[in-house]
This record gives sequence, structure tokens and C-alpha cells, in this order.
Amino acid sequence: MWQLVIIGVVVIAAVMSYNSLVRLRESGDAAWADIDVQLKRRYDLIPNIVETVKGYASHERETLESVVAARSGATRDATRLRIPSVVGRGIRHRPQR
Repeated sequence: MWQLVIIGVVVIAAVMSYNSLVRLRESGDAAWADIDVQLKRRYDLIPNIVETVKGYASHERETLESVVAARSGATRDATRLRIPSVVGRGIRHRPQR
């Protein structure tokens, strides 16, 4: 009789261990499936990011061209302003004869 009880306990322990291992395997598979879903979601977002960067790149190019034109104009205006002052200084400091 004791032998049947021991065999029953061993069988129940084996079944419980097997079920636990199956549950762990399923949990691992579910975790990997979640990772695959997240990677696919990230991969699907790449075209949106590329389009955003393209749009911003054109905006950045226009801004840079505007800044370069403004600097060029400011440099040109500053040069024009300096020339009369240099000429005026030369006239005011003309040596007397």
C-alpha cells in the first residue's frame, strides 16, 4: 500500500513539474513574441522618421540660406558705412600748408 502512495506522489510531482516547465516555456515564447511585436512597430516607424527628417532638412536649408544672405547683406552694409567714415576722417585730418 505504501508503495502505491509513494508512486502516486512521484507521479503527481512529475506531472506538476512537467506542467510548470510547459508554463515557463509558454511564458518565454510570449516574451519573445512581445519583443518581435515591438521590433516590428519600431521598423514600421522608420519611414515616418525619414519623412520628418526630409521635411526638416528642407526647412534647415532655407534657414541657412536666409542666414547666409542676411550676413552677406550686413557685411556689405557695414563696408559701405566704413568707407564714408574713413574718407571723412581723411578730409578732417588734412595737413595744413
